[in-house]
Amino acid sequence: MSGNTVRERRIEYFVDMMKVGKPFSFSRFGDGEWSAILGVEGENCDGHRYFSELGRDLGEAIVNKNDYHYGIQYRAIKNLGWGIFRFLRRSGMRMEWCDADVFHYCDNAGTLFPLVKQLRAMKVVVIGPKHLRSIQGKVFDYDHFIEIPEKNCYLEKNSIRDSVRGYYEKKGPAVFGFSASMTTNVIIQELYPLMGSSSWLIDFGSLWDTYAGVESRGKKSKEYWDIMVKKNLGE
Repeated sequence: MSGNTVRERRIEYFVDMMKVGKPFSFSRFGDGEWSAILGVEGENCDGHRYFSELGRDLGEAIVNKNDYHYGIQYRAIKNLGWGIFRFLRRSGMRMEWCDADVFHYCDNAGTLFPLVKQLRAMKVVVIGPKHLRSIQGKVFDYDHFIEIPEKNCYLEKNSIRDSVRGYYEKKGPAVFGFSASMTTNVIIQELYPLMGSSSWLIDFGSLWDTYAGVESRGKKSKEYWDIMVKKNLGE
């Protein structure tokens, strides 16, 4: 990818940093994010529109790179590879990426519990749609929930960002777990200079949907997911 590399990171790499109190941020660029950056019309699989302003902000989040982990989906490379290549070459970007789906692979394989266990030991703020409120006490106990619109949450980007910042300024560092679709990448980019040295800003995407009873990804059987959910929750 024009001098860009993708490095494999296992779930233990991230969990171990959390265990020793070492903050990190992790932003994920999938086919939706890249479609917006490349000016594709329409919406992503969750119904969030590719606003032109969103595409611009996402592109700037890469070009004005901060010192955190940038994840890229192999599916995006497969489907939009030439467009991604041209964007990176035109922008003069040469950087190391990591696999954006490291947590989702573990979720599918029933090996997510190390992350869940660690989150249970930390102060967590969830930023996501209303349905994720139901993971409280089931997956982990969150300290605070910042509710966002189910669709097109980019239109509320500033208020979401300010709510996160307001919590941080009042109650201090925490794990800020984002499930705000493509808007997540923009907010992490904007908040990292203020919060990145003391907090975890993590793009979890749709990771928790299954645990909230929402089938947003994949078409696996209920029996399969019942088994995986129990494993991932340490049951």
